[in-house]
Amino acid sequence: MERPTLNRSKLKDVILYIIEKCGAEALGNLKLHKILYFSDMLFFVQTGAPLTGEEYLKQRRGPTARHLTWALEKLASEGAIKIGEVPYYGFKKKHYELLQRVDKRRFNDPAELAIIDSVIAEFADRSAAEVSEISHATPWRLVGMGEPIPYFTAFSLVDVEVTDEDVEWGIKEAARVAAE
Repeated sequence: MERPTLNRSKLKDVILYIIEKCGAEALGNLKLHKILYFSDMLFFVQTGAPLTGEEYLKQRRGPTARHLTWALEKLASEGAIKIGEVPYYGFKKKHYELLQRVDKRRFNDPAELAIIDSVIAEFADRSAAEVSEISHATPWRLVGMGEPIPYFTAFSLVDVEVTDEDVEWGIKEAARVAAE
């Protein structure tokens, strides 16, 4: 499978939407990376195509979006957001202030916002450490540190029900392939 193409406009729109939905208090850099990752991967599972085409790399605290810094700097230079830092339990946390709302008409498929909303709902009340731990799922474990996480690994993030018909088909298909 070839690497998806990054849609820079969609990435910026998704980031704006996440900032708008989460609010500055609930969102820091780590959570933003993870919400992007899970939104892209789950959209891929549902539709067969990534939401943004962003490349996610395995890092110590979970998957990270390769172009997030670029997108945030671009949004800040365009006057859409303001980026700062705030003290947070003895550390510094990124603070994203929304200055311009996202035009939701840019989201073509209703599943786009529905998936982002479901990921935000899952992570909204969790700490960055909890979100990081959740992101250490199978796709993250399958690659080496610093390597891209392939989109097809997202299928391991969802439960799959195997029916009796599926098993029967598999047995017949294995017999057919063995006979060739």
